[in-house]
Amino acid sequence: MAISGSPEFATQWSLSKIKADYAYARGYTGAGVTVGIIDTGVDPNHVAFQSKLHSQSAIASRSCPSGTCSFTSIRDTGSHGTAIGGLIAAARLGNRMHGVAYDAQLLMIGIQLGSGSPEYRPVDLSNGAAYRSLDEQGQGIYRRLSGQTRIVNHSFGYEGVVTDYTAAEYRGAFGRTIDSLLQAGTPDSDKMILVWAAGNSHGKFDLQGNMADASSPNISAATPHLFPALRGHFIAVVATQSNGTIASYSNRCGVAADFCMAAPGHGVLAPREGSRDGYWGVGGTSSATPHVAGALALMEEAFRGQLGSTEMVTRLLAAADKSGIYANRNIYGQGLLDIEKATRPIGAMSASLSHALDGPSLALGRSAVAAGPAWGDALQNAFAGRELAAFDSMNAPFFIPMESFNAHWPLDDAYRADRRFARFVERSFGPGRNSAAVLGEWTVATAAGLVSALSPDGSIQQALSRTTGIQNAWIEFGTHGMGIARELSPAHSRSRLRSGIFVQNSGVTRSERLAAPGRTQGAFLNLDMGSGAGRVSAELGFLRESERLLGAGAAGAYGQLAGNTWFTRFVAEREVRGGMRLVAVAQGGYTSAEANHGLLRGARRVLSSAFAAGIHWQGKASGNAERFWLMVSQPLRNESGALELDYPTGRTRSGEVVRETAWLGAEPSGRQLDVTLGYETALRPSAIRSSAWRIRAEAWRSLQPGHRAGARPENTLFLALSRSF
Repeated sequence: MAISGSPEFATQWSLSKIKADYAYARGYTGAGVTVGIIDTGVDPNHVAFQSKLHSQSAIASRSCPSGTCSFTSIRDTGSHGTAIGGLIAAARLGNRMHGVAYDAQLLMIGIQLGSGSPEYRPVDLSNGAAYRSLDEQGQGIYRRLSGQTRIVNHSFGYEGVVTDYTAAEYRGAFGRTIDSLLQAGTPDSDKMILVWAAGNSHGKFDLQGNMADASSPNISAATPHLFPALRGHFIAVVATQSNGTIASYSNRCGVAADFCMAAPGHGVLAPREGSRDGYWGVGGTSSATPHVAGALALMEEAFRGQLGSTEMVTRLLAAADKSGIYANRNIYGQGLLDIEKATRPIGAMSASLSHALDGPSLALGRSAVAAGPAWGDALQNAFAGRELAAFDSMNAPFFIPMESFNAHWPLDDAYRADRRFARFVERSFGPGRNSAAVLGEWTVATAAGLVSALSPDGSIQQALSRTTGIQNAWIEFGTHGMGIARELSPAHSRSRLRSGIFVQNSGVTRSERLAAPGRTQGAFLNLDMGSGAGRVSAELGFLRESERLLGAGAAGAYGQLAGNTWFTRFVAEREVRGGMRLVAVAQGGYTSAEANHGLLRGARRVLSSAFAAGIHWQGKASGNAERFWLMVSQPLRNESGALELDYPTGRTRSGEVVRETAWLGAEPSGRQLDVTLGYETALRPSAIRSSAWRIRAEAWRSLQPGHRAGARPENTLFLALSRSF
C-alpha cells in the first residue's frame, strides 16, 4: 500500500497538508539523518522511538558551570518532548500516526520547561545576571549537539514579542547562548539549522488587561531580528489549523517575515508519554515546528547532506506555498511548508562541466546516449550502477541513474528479427541489382546497395541475401543514402577495379531523444579478381560519421560523438563440385573516435570486425532453377576501444562539484553468431501455370543476439511466395 493510502497517514491530516507523501513516493523518509531536539526529553519506552534515539540523547543538568553540563539517562521530565519527538520521527508501525521523517534518528537533550500561562507574561531581561545559569546551560547543550546534527528543533521559547527588546538586553542575559547560536568560526554551509516555535501569545492579555502584541514572534523565535548574522540558518514557525488558516493563538511572522514560515500545528496526533503505544491530540506553534524540522530531515536525505545549511533554509523558504492567503507576509512570512516542491527540481536542470557550481554547464533536457549495433550492450553495462548528479537552478543535486539516458534498450539495431525480415523481403521481392542505374562506366545506386550492384554477375555477393552477413558491414548499418561508382579497369580485363563514394544517414540509432539521425559520408576502392571456379574480392574504404560513432550517438549534456573509420573487406569464393561453392568473408575496421562538447570528453580508437562463411549450391531440378545456402556469420562488433566520461557525482556543502572520470568500454559482453539456412526455387510457366512463381524460404538462428552474453537464442523462419506477370 502506498504511504499516502495508509490509515496512519490519513489520520494525521498535517502530512497531506505539507505534501509529505510526495517525498515518500520519491523514496525519502529521513533515513540516515539525525535531528536534534531540545525539549523536556522523551519516553524511551514508547514504541514510536524504539531504536531511534541517538546515543548522545540525555537529560542536561540545570547547573552547567562555564558551559560544562553533566548528563543523565534520557527520559521525559514532562510530556512535551515525547510528543514533539514523535511529530518529527515517530516510527511507521501501522499505529495511529507516524512522524514527518519517520526513519530519522532523534538526538534529544532534555531540560526542565515551564508550562504555558493563560496570561501574557513577557520575560523581563532587565537583570541579565539572573539568567546566568540558564545561559550556561544553553552553551553546554549546544556544545553537545555540535557535530552530531545539522537540524535542531526548539518547541519552546521565552514569551515576549521581539520588538519590545533590544539586542543589548538580550545579550546581557543570554550572551553565551547567543554566541552558541551564531556559531562564529563555523562556515555557513556547516552551521546547525535552528528551527524555533514562534509562540502562542495571540489573543492573550497581560495582568493589567492589555492585549498582547503577537504581531511578530517571541524573542527566542525572532532572535535574528536582533542579531542578523543568524539569518540563513534560522527558521521561525507559526501554526496553521486544518483549514489552512493561521491558528487563533499563534504569533504572526511580522518583522521576522524573511525567515519565518507556516506549518500545521493545531489538532495533530503525537505519542503520549507514560504509555507504551498511546497517542493524543496536541496543538500550538510547538507542534508546527517539528513539521519543519522533519521536512529538513527529508531534504537532508534527498540531497545526501550535500546542500549547505544556508542553502537548505533558503530552499525550504523559497519552496513554500505563497499563493492565496499565504501571500500575506505579515502573517505567514514566506508561506506554508511545501515538502513536494522542496524535494523536486526548481527551474531547469543542468550538468556541470567543471568543479564549480557557477562554472560552465549544459542543460539536461533531451540528453541521451544510444548505441549502434556494433556496441551491443557495452554502453548499457558501462552505465549500470552509475549516477549523474544534475543541479537545478538553486544548485540542489538530483541523482539520476545513467541507464535512464539510454535512448532505448534494446536498440533499433541492424540485427533484430524485424529488420532481418525487411531485408529478406527486399531480396525476395525488391528490384535488386536493377535498382542501380548503369551509364557506361558509371553506376548510381542506393548507398547500401552500391557495393552489391557493382558485384560481378554470378558472384556470391549477387546471389546471397543481406541477411547472410556477406555485405559491407559499415555501409550496411546506414540508411537513406545515395552512392556513385566508376569502373577503373580496362574493358574485358579479368580483374575489375572500381571506386565509389556514398552519402547516407546513420539511421540505426535514431530515436525520439536523439534529434538528428546523423550524416555519414564515405568512399571505397574495390578490386575483384578471378572468374569461373574461383574469385577473390578485396575492398578498402573510409567512412566519416559527423554525428555518430559506429552508429552510436549522444545528445544534450553528453555532447557529440563522431568518428573516422578505415575498413577492409575480403571475399573469397571457390566452386568445389556440381554448382556448390564455398564462400568466406572477413571484415575489419579501425576507427579514430571523437567525443566532445559535453560529458563525453574523449575516446580511444575502436577496432571492429565482422565475418561470414558457408556454402552455396545452385542448379536445376525437374527443369526448375534451385538454390540452397548455409551460412554462419557474425555481424559488425566492436572488439576494443572506449569512451571517456567525465561526469558530476555530487557536490560539497561549500559548493565544489565532485566529479568522476571513467572509461566506458566499447566491447559488448557477447558475440552474436547467426546460422542462416536458405532455399529458393523458380517454377517455370507450364500448361497449368501461365506465369512463373518464385518460392524463397530462410531459417535463421541467432546465438547471443545483439552481442549480449546470456541473451536467449532467437529463431526465425521466413517464407516468401511471388509471381511474375
